[in-house]
Amino acid sequence: MHRMRGMIAVCALAGLTGCPDQPREPVAPSASTEELAPVAEEAGETEEAAPSPSVECTWETPLEPGIPGSPGNLIPSEINPNGASELSVLMRKMVADLREVRQAILNNSPPATYPDDHGRMRCTWPTDSDVRNAMFDGMAKNYLASYERLVTAQDSHARHFESVLDGCIGCHGNTCQGPIPMIESLRLPVAGN
Repeated sequence: MHRMRGMIAVCALAGLTGCPDQPREPVAPSASTEELAPVAEEAGETEEAAPSPSVECTWETPLEPGIPGSPGNLIPSEINPNGASELSVLMRKMVADLREVRQAILNNSPPATYPDDHGRMRCTWPTDSDVRNAMFDGMAKNYLASYERLVTAQDSHARHFESVLDGCIGCHGNTCQGPIPMIESLRLPVAGN
């Protein structure tokens, strides 16, 4: 992973497109959620995750060692032979949510809900422990704010959706660039094309 100004990793999508998914020693330990289990199963990842805490988490929230997706306990994955980190699995769920939002927008329907589990990206085990820092947390909060604007907007869901994708790409542009083509594939068609 690169250490650059904007280093944020949502490189958790690592398992999606090829960033190294090497287990590393933890900086601090997380809580996981049951919502990860269906996504993990869908991706060929078989371990279940623990329920999430009811309090807001941040990059300073201590992470729980030994849970599925933590260093030394990666979630088995058909996508990544090394296994997937907790954040990788969450990011795959976030992508699935974005695909549903995209389809709703294409159907001229407003996005249905705000997925609370997206906020967990601030306190889950990343693939690379160096990624979990104040810079990552700031970009994660920006993503969450953009996503909330998207699902609560009374108009221009398309514009807000593109803004969410821009944030994802900006983050990955500074860290794990492998997922960028997949994120770009979520773009809405341009009128007239």
